[in-house]
Order: sequence, then structure tokens, then C-alpha cells
Amino acid sequence: MAHDWLAMLRTATDRFADVLESADHDARVTWCPGWTVHDVAVHLGGVHQWAAHAVTHGDPSLDPTVPERRDLVQWYRDSAAALVDVLAATPPDAPAWTLDEHDRTAGFWRRRQVHETLVHTWDVEEAVGQPAPFDPAIAWDGVLEVVD
Repeated sequence: MAHDWLAMLRTATDRFADVLESADHDARVTWCPGWTVHDVAVHLGGVHQWAAHAVTHGDPSLDPTVPERRDLVQWYRDSAAALVDVLAATPPDAPAWTLDEHDRTAGFWRRRQVHETLVHTWDVEEAVGQPAPFDPAIAWDGVLEVVD
């Protein structure tokens, strides 16, 4: 099954931002011990910045920005939008630094960031008592991503 990773990433990042907007940012996140919703959002937005840098600069040497607490949701939206913009402007087969020595293309980041975003969306939803189920096909692809 072929996935439109870019469209899925747009949807996933929008969903995370929407959940974050109404979440208690001090809520504890069960599956990220010691982290709050705020910590997960800072992590995910930073990972989006880092992945965009890996595509545009070809290396992992970015220290992501950190938002003011009051600006967290907008900071996340901006970080996610910048990643989506970079990936939309970069052909999937363009060279990029990645976590996978066998796939050094920008397309790697489309799939990886979808899974990263969906997992952390579930983390935050679970922390506020409203976890939505995963699409089984996407969950299975997440397993395949690790195995492959």
C-alpha cells in the first residue's frame, strides 16, 4: 500500500497542534516517564526543526529553538509548518542526512516524521484521557519501518 506521506504529515501535525491547544501542558505523559505534555511538545517541535535541517543542510548538527511557555502552541505550529514546507519543496529522492544508512533521501523524513508525530499525538491524548485508536495499516507500517 502506497502512502501519501506528505499529506499524512500535514494532517498529523495539525492534529497534534489541535490536541496541544486544549491540553493541560503540565499533565504527566505515561509513556514518556518524567515528561509533561509541554516536554513532549518541545521534543516533537524540536525534532521537526532537526529533520528540516537534516534535509536542507545535510547534517544533524542543529540545536532546536525552545519556545517561551506561553507561545508553545504557535511555536509548535511554526516548527511543523517549516518541516512540511521543506519536505514539500524537496524531491523525495533528493539527498539528505538521515537516521538510516540505507536511505539517505529526503523521502525518509516524510515517513519518519509521520510516525514520530502520530506516536506523540497518542502520548498527549492519553495524558489528557482521550487517546484515539491508531489506523492499523499505519501502525503496521511503523513496525515495518523499524524492522526494515
